[in-house]
Amino acid sequence: MGVKPIETKLFIEFLKSLGLVFIRKDQNHHDLYDYPDGHEKGKLKRPLSVRTNYKDIPILHIHTNLQNAGVKKSDFEAWLRNPKKTKRTK
Repeated sequence: MGVKPIETKLFIEFLKSLGLVFIRKDQNHHDLYDYPDGHEKGKLKRPLSVRTNYKDIPILHIHTNLQNAGVKKSDFEAWLRNPKKTKRTK
């Protein structure tokens, strides 16, 4: 199949399905995501960044974030075939 650009909202849903949470916004329209304190995988060496001012996430951005999160491309592609929406919390 190969990874193609996907909607930003869908990519954020994927990150949330991994257990990542929004930690903060930076000055360049990036939302930063990391595992919460006490998560079994621990904190990432570097938080994942998502450019929220783009409608779609570019391929290179997807690959970089997958690599930083330690996620296989095949696992991401499998999730894309059947995205499981994360539970919304208040």
